[in-house]
Amino acid sequence: MPTFSWTGFYLGLNGGYDFGGSDWTVATIGTGSGATVGSSTGNFNPSGWLIGGQIGANWQISAFVLGAEADLDWSSLKGTASSTSTCSTCQTAESWLGTGRARLGVAADRVLFFLTGGVAYGNEKLTPAPSFTDTITRVGWTGGGGVEAAFTPNWTAKIEYLYANLGTGQCTAARVSATTSGGVTQITSTNVTLNQNIIRLGVNYKF
Repeated sequence: MPTFSWTGFYLGLNGGYDFGGSDWTVATIGTGSGATVGSSTGNFNPSGWLIGGQIGANWQISAFVLGAEADLDWSSLKGTASSTSTCSTCQTAESWLGTGRARLGVAADRVLFFLTGGVAYGNEKLTPAPSFTDTITRVGWTGGGGVEAAFTPNWTAKIEYLYANLGTGQCTAARVSATTSGGVTQITSTNVTLNQNIIRLGVNYKF
């Protein structure tokens, strides 16, 4: 049987589980000393399922495989912190997540072991109170690895792990302005962090 070639374009589907950490922290802006960090929820753990598709291409040189892949997944990631002085609900949710990544792998005929990394972007829904939700799109980075195996000349299956960090954004729905007795305007802003661990399975059709 001839050695399998990973070179070519492919399309596929993927699905898996997503869990991570989020933190809501209040910062007061406008004081004489600049921004001061206030109360925090501490780290809590949103989680959920995701499903979507990917497109990519590989180029094999001897046993080494260079590739690029882009994906977009629907996500049900959601988590809520206990009520604190930071906000009454403090819910971090995500409706979709996408990545654009380079891949570097080593092939053992029909089995490919790979590392991957690049940019991650997602649509976050931040709810500081039951009647208020702030929707923002955030961009960060991702990295991970996995293994992919060919079970026909055109079909492959993979399992992979990705860590995605979407950095720190602001929940504008939780922003409050006030004027102190000294006439200084203070803006209470809420910073929200989100990082994710993604474990997913996928199938690809190679052209």
